Amino acid sequence: GVFEFYRRYEGNRQGPLGGMWNPVYFNYGIAVHGAKNVPLEPASHGCIRMPDHMARAFFNNVSVGTPVTVVD
Repeated sequence: GVFEFYRRYEGNRQGPLGGMWNPVYFNYGIAVHGAKNVPLEPASHGCIRMPDHMARAFFNNVSVGTPVTVVD
């Protein structure tokens, strides 16, 4: 599907499923965010995890309204 980022949160945010670093949200609460643990296989409830060191650059380079395309 095609979505847009609609919210950003700078820093660490605790969610019901754990901590997220610099989450950027799309599609009703799915986030692209930094995480301490990024497995090599799918192991998420929907979010897209990346290493914390990448999350800062990602956060600084996307804004609300940036398109997100999700493909299988």
